[in-house]
Amino acid sequence: LFIDDLKACSSSKRNALIRRWVGLHQLPMPPFNQLERIWQEVALARQDADPICQLGQFEIRRYQGALWVVKRINSLVNQQFEWNFPDVFELPGSLGILQIMEGEGQIRPPKPDEIVTIRFGLQGTLNIVGRHRSRSSKKIWQELGVAPWMRERVPLIYYNDQLITAVGCFITPEGLVDETSLG
Repeated sequence: LFIDDLKACSSSKRNALIRRWVGLHQLPMPPFNQLERIWQEVALARQDADPICQLGQFEIRRYQGALWVVKRINSLVNQQFEWNFPDVFELPGSLGILQIMEGEGQIRPPKPDEIVTIRFGLQGTLNIVGRHRSRSSKKIWQELGVAPWMRERVPLIYYNDQLITAVGCFITPEGLVDETSLG
């Protein structure tokens, strides 16, 4: 729901539009005071803030000038899961599965002595393919347009303790297929 479109509306019209939008997502109908919180504390929060208003098992968040409905999940940050590569791996939190697609992609397979793990919650400064210098993880996520609440849900594949890829987002130089070693 785009915030700029709501700014020109009267308070009652804006509340009615937010209620209708909430209803389209089949969420519990917020009372008046919660509608005011959605508007004042989420929609009109500082640009650098990450405001949240909870509605049952969902959250109302703001990103790039719009309100978003996001299902709440338990944090996965600092959790690590070993992947018995190349078997299919079921991600936690109903995030889906990881599987190898033969002959596709730019990610090198692990060496026999490398342990493959899945982690969440990227921190620090790193280099990624396609960029000439290192950047902070926050800056990389911003450049890629990944919403703040999605950043800790992106599976990170490590070989031993070396980050190889953030699935669907980027590859590190250490994870890139070496074209000269392919048949």
